[in-house]
Amino acid sequence: IWADLPGIGRSDIQLSCSDNVLTIAAEMGQPSSDSDGHWLRRERRSGHLVRSIHVGQMLNTEAISASLKDGVLEVQIPKHTASERRTITIKGD
Repeated sequence: IWADLPGIGRSDIQLSCSDNVLTIAAEMGQPSSDSDGHWLRRERRSGHLVRSIHVGQMLNTEAISASLKDGVLEVQIPKHTASERRTITIKGD
């Protein structure tokens, strides 16, 4: 999973997983104001962002790893090891 989070530091991002739902939450702070408190133009947003993604049962949520580089959060969730197929004998007549 890649999430673009430009201008957000690692300490402002919370990553959690519960019941096969991965949640990315981030706090975008207020940019510093100019000396007289008035803005001519403001292009940065501030506030709280939350994104929840259902990851399913085929992924190993115990082995999640994440990294942040150049404003891109990369979350890696490995698949569970594949179980071998087995033949089941049917009993009866």
